[in-house]
Amino acid sequence: MKRRINSTGRKPIGRDLISIRLIEPDSPNEPRSFTANLENLSSIGVPPQARIYIEPYVTGSSSVMRFAFGTVGAPVTPADTSLADLDQGGRILFRIRVVDESADVGKILAAANALRPVDEKIAEDQKRAILPVASDNLEELVWELDFRDTARPQLVLNNRVPGLMDRIKTDPLLQGAIVPAAVRQILEHVLDAGKGQYDDDLDWVQDWKRWASNVLGRDVDEEKSDPDEIQALVDEIIRAFAEGVRFVSKADLRGRAEDGAGDD
Repeated sequence: MKRRINSTGRKPIGRDLISIRLIEPDSPNEPRSFTANLENLSSIGVPPQARIYIEPYVTGSSSVMRFAFGTVGAPVTPADTSLADLDQGGRILFRIRVVDESADVGKILAAANALRPVDEKIAEDQKRAILPVASDNLEELVWELDFRDTARPQLVLNNRVPGLMDRIKTDPLLQGAIVPAAVRQILEHVLDAGKGQYDDDLDWVQDWKRWASNVLGRDVDEEKSDPDEIQALVDEIIRAFAEGVRFVSKADLRGRAEDGAGDD
């Protein structure tokens, strides 16, 4: 019999308690799989017999799978965690549900949504970067900014554009066209106290406020709710950032060096 789910009073699961890792296959024709470290779930204060379910899904589609990972007191990784039934090409995220199945109505005791996996191909220095960069099939979009719940924002580049991940590291004009626009979106969320979307206690929010303060040379942590004041502050930060990085000057200097490379 299919159980009904009652989600009343569920606890949040902190992202520091979970580690999900995507595993690339040995052959390109095989699906990816994943592993999950759930040993710290016992600290959230739910009964040890509560069942753990992990649901990988593809953003922008109805494609989803479900895996049973044992109980909070005794997590067990399934023998097969291949993602063969997920749609190919989309970004894979994960949901976790901790469910009390001791009664006829399964009650969700704790949950976490829109969890990003750690991709084995991502460099170590990306894990704590203020703006991590990833790639995905974005169809006709060149880039987008990925905001998922309380997770650190991520710049996603379209993997259909050959060499784009490498070019963003070395091409100052490409950097100047993409990065300030992405940074602007993040700052508008972080500095707007009126939106109230993100808790100041989140590590990534504090990281961005420290970054903005360093760029301006003064504290930007004072809460603002007036849209005009927020916009003026964000504009000032973006201009100071661009002045410091010198996107256009670097591109001009590089262009002159390339033009003169064949001169005698």
